[in-house]
Amino acid sequence: MIMRKSDFPEKKPSLNVSEAEYLLEAVMRLKKEMEHIPGPNEGRIQELKEAIRKGTFVTDEMIDEVAAKIAHIFLDSRNE
Repeated sequence: MIMRKSDFPEKKPSLNVSEAEYLLEAVMRLKKEMEHIPGPNEGRIQELKEAIRKGTFVTDEMIDEVAAKIAHIFLDSRNE
């Protein structure tokens, strides 16, 4: 069954002016506080930036290159 907006009775807000002002101030205060909360991935982003800066960030290309070097060393040692 699909519900439509018209299926729900429309309720008018029952706030007086002082309650509405208080609510608006509370929402604005929370909005301002939320600007200082880091996003859920902020910590991981900082870790990645630090790893890139230090040169310790490992990519697939780096792994492939090291694997090729190890294979080359292993194969050369078998030929001796």
